[in-house]
Amino acid sequence: MQKTILTILLNIFFVLSIAQNTDLEFKDGIYLNFNQVKTNSPITREQIITDIEKDDIDFYEKLLEQDYIKFIDKGITKTIEVNQIWGFCDEGSLYIHFGNDFAKLIAKGFLGYFIATQIVSHYDYPYYNPYYYDPYYNYQRTSKEMRHYIIDFASGKIYEFNPKNLAFLLKLYDTQLYNEYINLSKRKQKKLIFYYLRLFNKRNLLPLQQKKS
Repeated sequence: MQKTILTILLNIFFVLSIAQNTDLEFKDGIYLNFNQVKTNSPITREQIITDIEKDDIDFYEKLLEQDYIKFIDKGITKTIEVNQIWGFCDEGSLYIHFGNDFAKLIAKGFLGYFIATQIVSHYDYPYYNPYYYDPYYNYQRTSKEMRHYIIDFASGKIYEFNPKNLAFLLKLYDTQLYNEYINLSKRKQKKLIFYYLRLFNKRNLLPLQQKKS
């Protein structure tokens, strides 16, 4: 278990060392949808209608504990459920609404990287009992598991971070790198998955744009 955690931490450190080829910074605010992320134009604190102090260090944390968010857009007061927003940015850190929580983007790039905790269901089948045995009956239990994901900032789609999905995205956007990666053995594909994520992001610009003033 300790070795697994150490490996994860080392991989995160490696991804954090990715040299970005863009000066774009995500603007603070609430992103209602992915189009707002693409144009880097969130709903700002000033637009949000709330009793929470705007300079509160935990402003977004407190705001997202509510069921709804009210804001002013082009002079019109609008309302949206918290569970329907795409995410938010606080002090330059982007948080993606994923599952029932908001996951922090660890590495920014064409393929962004983040870790999220997911609730996974497991089914346990009872031991055979000669007096009573129902092969269709099972016990369901759930557990929280930490999983790795990448987000394609060209489409907004999120994929579990594994060799199969990385190969798919490399083939989609960088044929040369795809051919190099796909010719590796399965073991090396798994071992070098973070290296190729880093290499891809160095070769490909983050496909977002600054909002024109």
